[in-house]
Amino acid sequence: MIETYIAVCSGGICIGIILKLIVELIFYVISSLLGLMIKS
Repeated sequence: MIETYIAVCSGGICIGIILKLIVELIFYVISSLLGLMIKS
């Protein structure tokens, strides 16, 4: 997992890590919205 992120790193910008953070953020937002929908 970490090796792939290091391989994607170029010019000091690690695209893999940025994508991972974006995906985790999206999942967090979706799960939060689903949780609110279930409560209401």
